Amino acid sequence: MVQAASDPSLQDVGRLIVQGTDSPGLVAAISGTLAEHGANIASLDQHTSDPSGGRFFQRTVFTLDSLSAHAPQLREALEKKLEGFDVQLRLTEARRLKRVAVFASKTDHCLLDLLWRQRRGDLDVNITMVISNHPDHSEDVRAFGIPYFYIPVDKDRREEAEARHLELLRDNVDLVVLARYMQILSERFIEEVGVPVINIHHSFLLAFIGAGPYRKAKERE
Repeated sequence: MVQAASDPSLQDVGRLIVQGTDSPGLVAAISGTLAEHGANIASLDQHTSDPSGGRFFQRTVFTLDSLSAHAPQLREALEKKLEGFDVQLRLTEARRLKRVAVFASKTDHCLLDLLWRQRRGDLDVNITMVISNHPDHSEDVRAFGIPYFYIPVDKDRREEAEARHLELLRDNVDLVVLARYMQILSERFIEEVGVPVINIHHSFLLAFIGAGPYRKAKERE
């Protein structure tokens, strides 16, 4: 069951993501269909890698009275309107919290920060499980009332561990967050998980990739 956000201001807020090949008339088709169904666009962010057939991405936040009741018809109308375009769309209701699985290893600060932020209401998500290749944080996580799954990852039996991961995740989550999970996910896992996977990683210093980027930056001073 997908929980609803406690913030009443999200009740009739929708989020629409469209991505694919850019082409003339695409933005007009999206905004026009929303307007035809009584939706009011609150924010719109879009980008194209090349105006002539480049990669297109658009995220639209809109409001629509009784969105939950009208969402199926709106989704159907958008799909029909965009049939002639090479794009995919995803329409979600902001009030429906995404189910998130967090993967972690021994380092706990990213994991615990996510759990605290969810508890305080700073994150509009529902963390449904934590999966780790170490048992270290089981008590901390269960104190938040969240299931903790310890699945060792042996380099010679990685496929067995990932099969167990997929078994736990399938149809139970909308997003996977790697919170300092110190394992490389296989191509097979990425193909089969069926939901987005994002990585919390400290290496935003692109000149110092890999482990210890801050140490490397300091040594270059």
